[in-house]
Amino acid sequence: MNQIAQLLKWLWENHPGRLLGTVLGLVAGVVFLFVGFWRALIFAFFVWLGYVWGGAWERREDWRDVIERLLPSRYRDS
Repeated sequence: MNQIAQLLKWLWENHPGRLLGTVLGLVAGVVFLFVGFWRALIFAFFVWLGYVWGGAWERREDWRDVIERLLPSRYRDS
């Protein structure tokens, strides 16, 4: 149990945004998991989205820049 606490402390000190984003995505995903089987895909999406959001928050990126990076160029306004 001590190793888990040390890992969580290290993550919080070095990657707080990703940790927070992943936890928030996990919580949001669990809600959808209890609704049905296919919601597991939504669960994984929320965890991934939380991770991406947390990483952007750590880098102090604007959310528009994250969307531009994720979307293919054909979907962006030029």
